[in-house]
Formats: sequence, structure tokens, C-alpha cells
Amino acid sequence: MNYKTITKGVSMPDPHQGYSFEEVVARELESYGYEVELTPKSRDFGADIIARKDGKKMAIQVKYTSRPVGVHAVQEVLGGKKYYRCKDAWIISTAGFTRQARELAKRSKVHLIEWSSLPDYIESKGHITRNYYRRTSPTKKPNSSRSHATWGISSSRHLTNRLSRIAPIIAIAVIPLIFGLLLDVLYIRRILPSILHYPPHSSSQTFLILLMFIGVNAGIYFLIKFLVDLIRKELIL
Repeated sequence: MNYKTITKGVSMPDPHQGYSFEEVVARELESYGYEVELTPKSRDFGADIIARKDGKKMAIQVKYTSRPVGVHAVQEVLGGKKYYRCKDAWIISTAGFTRQARELAKRSKVHLIEWSSLPDYIESKGHITRNYYRRTSPTKKPNSSRSHATWGISSSRHLTNRLSRIAPIIAIAVIPLIFGLLLDVLYIRRILPSILHYPPHSSSQTFLILLMFIGVNAGIYFLIKFLVDLIRKELIL
């Protein structure tokens, strides 16, 4: 990874070579025990990184720039916070923030953090210490292949942890879902043809059968929606 220094004492990646700034920030957060995921570059919805720690989910926008970050970035990360259903929103900048950005961030409770102050900010949150990586100094470059390997292992571990956390919930939800689908098949293949050929003697019986069918399908819909939302929240962002 090639570096250039744009703020005193802080080693920064050259955006044209090696890791992107988003990846560097993500690795830095991982070093403090955060679970991190990079959002798609083409459709990030205002957040470059989604981080999780202690049950909290954060939408983070990072700005690699030589000019103070303006109010537009605050508006963007608020959109990302809402889209990804996060508890907090952060902006990490290499060149500080404008007065207007600080004012809007204060009102909307967006955390503005300068890259050089990120370790101090994280440690000020309490009982947080580094355990995976060290910040790279300007004079020492990391082994690129080793960094990629460590990044991959860490990401896989976090994915496995999330899968193990939601697997019991999915298993419990799938049982009534299968039962509902079987009832649907039974209704379509047996009960419905029977009603058409041999209508019940009372309209109340027909109504109850139709009501049961609607109720079962409503339950199937909400179970599928629940599972999709759960998987999207925990695995896809």
C-alpha cells in the first residue's frame, strides 16, 4: 500500500493505489472490535461503511479530502442512517468540517470525527482497546498479501457470527411457514375443487373456509417478509 501524509502525524492511503480510504477506515474500526461491512460503491445510499458493536449499528460516511466537509455530507449520511436502519451516523473526514456542517450535525445528532482523532474518539466511548491491527506509520508499509488475508478471515468470522445468531430465529420461523404452504397446497388441490363441485349448504361455511385461506396466506406473507427483513438487516446490510 502506498501512502502520503496530508495531515500531521497521520498516514493516509493514496486513492489511486492499494487500498481505498474506505477500506483503511474499515480496518481501523475492526482493530477496535467493530464488525464492519463496505457498502456497494455505486449505490451506497449515503453510507460507505456499516459498523456494528455492542448491539449498535452505525452508518459511516468517509471523506478523503483536502477541504472541510460541508453540509451535504451530513444530509447524505442521515439518509444512509435511515436506509440501513442504523442507531447512529458518523462522518470521518481528513480535513475537518465547515461551520454549517457542524451546526446541522449538532441538531441531527450526527457524529463528526476527524481522521487524526478517530482513536481518541473511539477510546472516549469507554472500555475499547485495539486488538487486531496497528495504524500504519508513514515509513512502514504493511505486507499487502497478509493484509488481504487477515481482512478476509476477519470478515468471514463476522459473517459466521451473524449467521449463528439468526439461524435459530430462521429455523423457528420456517416451521410455521412450511405448515402454511402445505395448507395452501391442500386448499388449492382438495378443498377448492370440492367447494366448486359441491358447494356448502350454508354461506357461513363458505365464508369460514375463505377466511381461513386468507388468514393462512396473510401469515405466510408476514413470515416471508420477516425472514427477508432479518436476512437483509443482518447479512446484506
